[in-house]
Amino acid sequence: MKKILLFALITLISGCNGSLKKPIEIPSVDALGLKGKLVIAPESGVQAEITLYNGTDWNVTDIFADITNKKTNETRKYHFIYEEVDTYKRNDKGAVIDETMKKSFVAPAGSGHMDADIGDFLDDVKTDGNYAWSIENALGFKP
Repeated sequence: MKKILLFALITLISGCNGSLKKPIEIPSVDALGLKGKLVIAPESGVQAEITLYNGTDWNVTDIFADITNKKTNETRKYHFIYEEVDTYKRNDKGAVIDETMKKSFVAPAGSGHMDADIGDFLDDVKTDGNYAWSIENALGFKP
């Protein structure tokens, strides 16, 4: 029984269930440790996805990236998030009595996928890769 409780505590602390901590801006020097690859979905008006490697000592919740369409030379800023987790407290009859939204995160030395809706911004260039992107800033919290 003690081993199960210890495992549950470690799982909660490690962020598998998300965090209630409020993310703050990660200093730009630390954000240099964030690396990734941008993938654009083949369908129009759907998601772009960053596969992020977190080389910082922060738990990363959000990425703000500039994406440039090289044909039009237009740049737009997009907000990529890891995911949010709903948690519920229930009474003894199973009814929800409290709902809390927790931010999931990419832990230090970990990797994960972060999504953003970019609409049809890159429809004319996504197949030939005629776009560029860069991470401008990030949000997170210290473990």
